[in-house]
Amino acid sequence: MVKNKYITALKFLFASLRLCVKTIAIFIFLQIISPSFLSAQVKFERRVIIEQDSFYAVEINRATQIGKLYIGNIRQPIDSAMVYALPAGARQRNLNPQPFAWTLHNDSIYCINATEYAMNSHVNSLKAIPLKNLLPYDSTENPTKLLMQAALANCRIKNMPLMETYKKYTYVDDMYYDILLFKGAVHELIAVKDELTVWHYSNGVWTSSDILPLRFTGPISVFALDDEMHILNDRGDELTYPGLKYLLSGITAEPTDMLLVEDRDNNTYAFVPAAWFSDTELTVKEILKKTK
Repeated sequence: MVKNKYITALKFLFASLRLCVKTIAIFIFLQIISPSFLSAQVKFERRVIIEQDSFYAVEINRATQIGKLYIGNIRQPIDSAMVYALPAGARQRNLNPQPFAWTLHNDSIYCINATEYAMNSHVNSLKAIPLKNLLPYDSTENPTKLLMQAALANCRIKNMPLMETYKKYTYVDDMYYDILLFKGAVHELIAVKDELTVWHYSNGVWTSSDILPLRFTGPISVFALDDEMHILNDRGDELTYPGLKYLLSGITAEPTDMLLVEDRDNNTYAFVPAAWFSDTELTVKEILKKTK
């Protein structure tokens, strides 16, 4: 009986040692190998824009809420891109997630700041940020300065569409929006409760369209092509505005898992799985070849 207990104890001891060895091996892998691997993982928000052989993409730092703007050559690996701190960003929501709304126009980033910070206000959330004012991203920098700048700076156009939407609807848990520079003018599209409103800013004044029916249960995106506005909802429906004519988008996966790639050099667009951009050793050109 004593011998059996001794053998059982030894078996338990050896099993525990094997588990310890596996745990140590995993720990060493995570500490030595994984950081270099994980550091290469990016999750771009909503779209990638190609202009003059350069690509522009934004990643949101989940911890600080601040955006990181990537600018690189489409023929060079993504991880060779310059990364800038963007004084704007978004708080990532678990329920009804709203991707960061941004676009590029005339060497400025136009976006809607959705960070959670005491000095934020909806009226000042629409930003026009000149690229020349951006500084290289520094992961060690205290984000408070950028959060303050995101709240107070670069807000020459007041976001009245957002203000009016909050006034109109009692509940806006299902509100989604995107921004577009179309024919040189700022457009903001806001969808709430299967209703879409297109806002247009011209000569210092915002004007709104009639309320348009649009079925959706998640984010919407908008882009320009051939002098038309194209709207993509979370169901994979692609529509043109005005008129809301339905087109075949060609999306076969969840739209929320896709990135819109706007190739302004060739006046084309593509929907690309967001995960493909996680391999930062690839070039944007190589990634786009995979869609053909």
